[in-house]
Amino acid sequence: MSSDIQYINAENVKFTFVVQPENNFSNEGVLQIIFPEKLVLDPSLLTLTGGTPNIDASSAVVNVKYNHLVKVNSAFPNGYTSGDKIEFTISGVTNPPSTKPALPIHIAVYYEYTDEQGVV
Repeated sequence: MSSDIQYINAENVKFTFVVQPENNFSNEGVLQIIFPEKLVLDPSLLTLTGGTPNIDASSAVVNVKYNHLVKVNSAFPNGYTSGDKIEFTISGVTNPPSTKPALPIHIAVYYEYTDEQGVV
């Protein structure tokens, strides 16, 4: 994973990520990004843009949970083929007011199984 981080204190910034998952996944894959709690995510400002053809930001459903977890559904209409890179940018993140290092950003792709009771 690589990220293009802009070190601007207490300012709204964007993060660009390039990931290359090891396994294929279908169009039901969920992208999850966990930001450190010191970074502030404003759901009204948060946007996702795709940088590679395998991610469709226009069809993506982006949700913010717990003020630091970003969950993206429906971003891979054709699924993903192992070996391809996925590039995406998330805007609407506010850096903390200090220059001290924050914790790492975690990225995962997974599936949600839904049954009659809801998401498992």
